[in-house]
Amino acid sequence: MLALTVVTSMTDADLADIGVIGSASASVSASNSNSNSTEGQVLRLARLAEGIGCHGVIASPQEAGPLRGVLGSSALIVTPGVALPGGSAGEHARSGTPSAAVAAGASHVVVERSVTRAADPVAAFRLVRADLEL
Repeated sequence: MLALTVVTSMTDADLADIGVIGSASASVSASNSNSNSTEGQVLRLARLAEGIGCHGVIASPQEAGPLRGVLGSSALIVTPGVALPGGSAGEHARSGTPSAAVAAGASHVVVERSVTRAADPVAAFRLVRADLEL
């Protein structure tokens, strides 16, 4: 079982707008290790998920490293919001390349639209594979 933390399109300002974290200006100056930031919220939710027995979490590539530190080596960390090297992040506010996600601690990367919406999906998939083989 996996738990979704914070969708990759959300930012500190988005979480502040819906009342999950403090004001946008406070969250920008706040430390990423507290719950008054997107990363802090991701880590808080990951700890809750771990506490109820989830096998891992779904989070952005940018949080893979901190999550690995919190959840340990056996947890699954699935990272959507993966962009092709040199490509657009699309609607993802917190994205990263496949190799960056894996290097940070992701166990799985989801490349979805980067490949399926590419003009040449086969070439796009080859780019993903090449990035992972570096």
